[in-house]
Amino acid sequence: MKKMKRIMKDEEGLTLVELLAVVVIMAIIAGIAAVSISKVIQRTREDAQVSNVQQMLASANLYDIQEEKGIPKEGIALNKLKESGNIKSTSFAEETGLTGITFTKNEEGVITIHLAAKTLKAGKEDNKQADFSEEDSASIKREDLFEKKGTSTEGGK
Repeated sequence: MKKMKRIMKDEEGLTLVELLAVVVIMAIIAGIAAVSISKVIQRTREDAQVSNVQQMLASANLYDIQEEKGIPKEGIALNKLKESGNIKSTSFAEETGLTGITFTKNEEGVITIHLAAKTLKAGKEDNKQADFSEEDSASIKREDLFEKKGTSTEGGK
């Protein structure tokens, strides 16, 4: 019995309480990291849609140059750009986006994209209604396309 006590006395290791404390701390850190990573992923999806809007404006500009009559006064929808081959894929847009995303050209020749609400999706977030001209395209931000949590402003540039 004395021999057993001596062996147990020399044992070093973690008690159950210490081990439990480490596991709880690691779970808290993992929870914080998961929330942060999901926010980064959402922002990346929104930035991708900003890039898509810029590419659609560039495609509309190309369409305007290539077509004999250019963009008509009444404008054109995204599906027309796809039919003409100026945009290969419209998978970034919701089904309503094929007709809900339109392009017009003013008297000065500036092309504007008109985005109806809920025509683009970034993760679980739908876009808000917005209009952007070619001149605005370089300065479009994700906040111009998607509502920030807790706000309810409408419109674009």
